[in-house]
Amino acid sequence: MKKLSFIIAILGLFSLLFFFALPPKTVSSSEELSALISNQKIIIQGNVIKETYSKGYKLLSLDNGFQLKCNINCPNYLNKNVSALTILEKYNNKNYLKVLKISLN
Repeated sequence: MKKLSFIIAILGLFSLLFFFALPPKTVSSSEELSALISNQKIIIQGNVIKETYSKGYKLLSLDNGFQLKCNINCPNYLNKNVSALTILEKYNNKNYLKVLKISLN
């Protein structure tokens, strides 16, 4: 019985590692975004047209309609083309894209 439990635990760990190693999806429209599940990694590209500061974070508005939630210490990306690795967060029937990594194109 202990051997079976150990084998099931190891298989579970390998399946978790497999799911974490999956590459992020590239999204180009908000329709594609609504079909995705919460906490999924997404790559977003676009030109930053507006930066808004709020308590604890900075909101970057892109020309393709996406809004990226970035740390307050995030550098100035206004009028620059960026590529961001984000996590989709859904609450109150709204989609939020939390930035994990951002870089200039």
